[in-house]
Amino acid sequence: MKIPETYELIRTVEIPEIGATAYQLHHRKTQAKFLLLESEDDNKVFNVTFRTTPENSEGTPHITEHSVLCGSDLFPVKDPFMELAKGSLNTFLNAFTYPDKTGYPVASRNEADFRNLMAVYMDAVFHPNIYKTDKILKQEGWHYEMASAEEPLTLNGVVYNEMRGAYSDPMGVLDTRVQSLLYPGTTYAYDSGGDPKDIPALTQEKFIAFHKRFYHPSNAWFFLYGNMDFEERLDWLDRAYLSNYEAIDPHTEVPLAPHFPEVVRARFPYSVPAEEEDAKCYFEKAFRVGDLFDPVASLAYQILAYALLNAPGAPIRQALLDEGICADVSGGYYSWYREPGFAVIAKDAEEQDLDRFDEIVTRVLREQIAKGINKRAILAGINNIEFTLREADYGSFPRGLAYWSIVSDSWLHDEDAALQTLHFDPLFVKLKELAETDYFERLAEEKLLRNTDAVLMCLTPEPGLTEKEDEELRVKLQAYKDSLPKEEIDRIVRETAELKAWQDEPSTQEALESVPLLELSEIDPEPLPVHNEEREIAGVKTIFHKLTTSGIGYLDLMFSLRGVALEDFSAVGLLKSLYTMMSTEEHSYNELSNEIGFYTGGIGAATNLLSKEDSHEVLEHFVLSARYLRDNTADTVRLLGEIFGHTKFEDTQRLKDILSEIRVNLKDTLEQSGHATAMQRVLSYTNRVPCENEFFSGVEFYRYIEALLKNFDEEKDALVRKLYALEREILRKGNLIISFTGGEEEWDAVREALPAYLGTLPEETSAAQPREFRPEKRNEGFRTASLVQYVAMGGNYRDAGFDDVPMGTLNVMKQIMSTEYLWMNLRVKGGAYGSMMRFDSDGRMVFCSYRDPHLQESLDIYKGIPEYLRSFEVSERDLRKYIIGTFGSADAPMLPAMQGRTDMLRYLSGLTVEKRRRYRRQMLTCTAEDLRDLADLIEGLLRESGIAVVGSEQKIRENEALFGSVTTFTGE
Repeated sequence: MKIPETYELIRTVEIPEIGATAYQLHHRKTQAKFLLLESEDDNKVFNVTFRTTPENSEGTPHITEHSVLCGSDLFPVKDPFMELAKGSLNTFLNAFTYPDKTGYPVASRNEADFRNLMAVYMDAVFHPNIYKTDKILKQEGWHYEMASAEEPLTLNGVVYNEMRGAYSDPMGVLDTRVQSLLYPGTTYAYDSGGDPKDIPALTQEKFIAFHKRFYHPSNAWFFLYGNMDFEERLDWLDRAYLSNYEAIDPHTEVPLAPHFPEVVRARFPYSVPAEEEDAKCYFEKAFRVGDLFDPVASLAYQILAYALLNAPGAPIRQALLDEGICADVSGGYYSWYREPGFAVIAKDAEEQDLDRFDEIVTRVLREQIAKGINKRAILAGINNIEFTLREADYGSFPRGLAYWSIVSDSWLHDEDAALQTLHFDPLFVKLKELAETDYFERLAEEKLLRNTDAVLMCLTPEPGLTEKEDEELRVKLQAYKDSLPKEEIDRIVRETAELKAWQDEPSTQEALESVPLLELSEIDPEPLPVHNEEREIAGVKTIFHKLTTSGIGYLDLMFSLRGVALEDFSAVGLLKSLYTMMSTEEHSYNELSNEIGFYTGGIGAATNLLSKEDSHEVLEHFVLSARYLRDNTADTVRLLGEIFGHTKFEDTQRLKDILSEIRVNLKDTLEQSGHATAMQRVLSYTNRVPCENEFFSGVEFYRYIEALLKNFDEEKDALVRKLYALEREILRKGNLIISFTGGEEEWDAVREALPAYLGTLPEETSAAQPREFRPEKRNEGFRTASLVQYVAMGGNYRDAGFDDVPMGTLNVMKQIMSTEYLWMNLRVKGGAYGSMMRFDSDGRMVFCSYRDPHLQESLDIYKGIPEYLRSFEVSERDLRKYIIGTFGSADAPMLPAMQGRTDMLRYLSGLTVEKRRRYRRQMLTCTAEDLRDLADLIEGLLRESGIAVVGSEQKIRENEALFGSVTTFTGE
């Protein structure tokens, strides 16, 4: 690679572990830092990161992250981020605010698209429109809102509402409070995301001053990854931006926190619904452990977290559960601070047990150090981390961006430490040598047992705290309004109207055309290929997905649930959660966890439901999955046979402990992912797949777990019998179809090893149980302690008489809804943090808001979709933009594991290449008239649709007439 003269090459390092050559550079004039990872990966990544170290909790880094993407000098459109989302082939487009840095990553496989993304993001961060109008801060951050002098004064803003939601989550509150106490005197003492109580103190002047100080090349770290012309990109960055700046010292270094003479103790409240009087506490013991620049120690803390805390039966976890301190234990190593942290968290605890919690953690650490930490657990932890790094499967997250995430924590504080964790081969050699010594025990003794740089926190429930704080805010705002002279009130009313008028005013066509756009000729009319080859193993149909997996095998054993009655689906949901968490006839659950970690990259069970194309048939599968290195195929199959067929469900104390863990974690999930909860719930009224999923993992499953725990002593024997009966019914060779992803060598290994397990299964096929789905439209409100809502409305368009629907056209409409109509009305104008639309060929369709301050207003916005579509007019360029954006998500790259599973689902559902080709043609040829024709479909859907809302007690109470039932997740 040739480096332009305007840059200084610091070092070049070959990193065979990730197939890349790394180049570290400085920009000579500004001293901007660069890391280039040159590889054959065509999914190119760019990220510019600024070290943003706040000195208060007004949320300036977070609000700036949002705001710089609201137009710039070269791209004066009001929302270039959304313009890119509408019409780009990007494989990633977002921005992140961390406790001490803000990053702006983009990725694309298309060269022209990648350059366009870089151009818009670079101009956004260095030349944003925030200097030209204060309305951006008002929209993205906060503003006083009052439509008339007679109305109450309120606060609104996207980040303000987002953080009101975040501060309603007890785990979010716990993290924020512990961080502030663990790192006093540093930037981490403040919340970079923003405390809702402090955000309204941010002024336009402070906002601009923050950008001027922090968004400068001398405070920037640039990252480029993939297969590209690096010389050309570097030259462009210098000419277009960096050469226009002089070097400065932004003084953004993060100091070390002071040492504590003793552990800091603290207590804070968190809100629960007023009637939830049995809510319990969260405990956390958090340590500052340092060693950010020691890559061996950094990995060693992750291994300690596995061996001592997170593995089933790990000693700290088990002791806390055995002594009845809590229902679940979590925590681990946190590397995103200048001095990393290590935490032990107990959920669902009693306040009076805080000292016992601390004593148990200390006692178990002392015992483990004295007798030696289980070597098998340490080796399992090493293998677990090594497998993850070698596999480099980060789902939809581009690999290059994952590598940035790995290096950025240390790179921003010490350039010499940037590449150490990526160069991981020697690290794992060293760790395996250290596993045979007392290294891990010494590390635990110094950094955990004897470390007073720690915080002991108790987060206590306070019923009705949200309502109390809301009322205090209302009184405060009313008092402020009462103190204002008439001209100030008139000013707020006027500025409210001006902001809404500004939001309503579309960008000019000239501004819109400033954002570069690809041609439709860039789109391949052919769908991406599938990799489905029918083979068999021991007489069982096997779909082989031949892909290059670098020696890894991905095995899914898919057992039909045809023989299970609907009333037993929640028990099946429990069964999948128990496998690998309970003892087998060969190993205790702790030993089993170590065996799984030692030999595999993970073994687990799941349920999978999907609708067949062009029919009302639903396929229900119980899926046993394993991922492993080829050399460990036989041991993986041995473990499959041990777990799935020889798990000991009669250990009822362990069973009860797992039920308690499921309950507390599922409640957190239902509340924290309120959008997913509301969407599945509303779709369950009229669609069979989400209805059945409710019993596997949703509100109905949660209520099932609650009921089991309340009557456990009476139900436990029957429950054990039920679990064994379900296992016998499901795990039959006649119920099985196999999905396998790998190369021919991996195939040969699994074909040879798997018959040993398949031969132990009964040959019979289960008799099909009757399935009768009765749609029942309900309108439900679920009260939580949140300060915001998740508002879902949806149903089944087939029930409204629409069967032959052009799915490609629906995809384009989804793009328009998500990036135009819902985005503008729910987010930009309404202040919700996000919006979404989902649909499927079986007829389900739903609209939803995310962290939304409104309720009825959002439902009205959904009801306005048919009118919007009927009057929909669009220029050729804008329609092309929406179509290209639709293909961006349709053609997102997939790594082997995801590709294999996606191809298998296409095989099972009957989604053929020809159907996918037809959908692509519908997208490519979509017209405004085609979209207008969907108005009747949406109108029919909405006429028959239901609603589901997860949100604040007060807002749901104010709109109680909308609901057929208002409850909490427990049904109370």
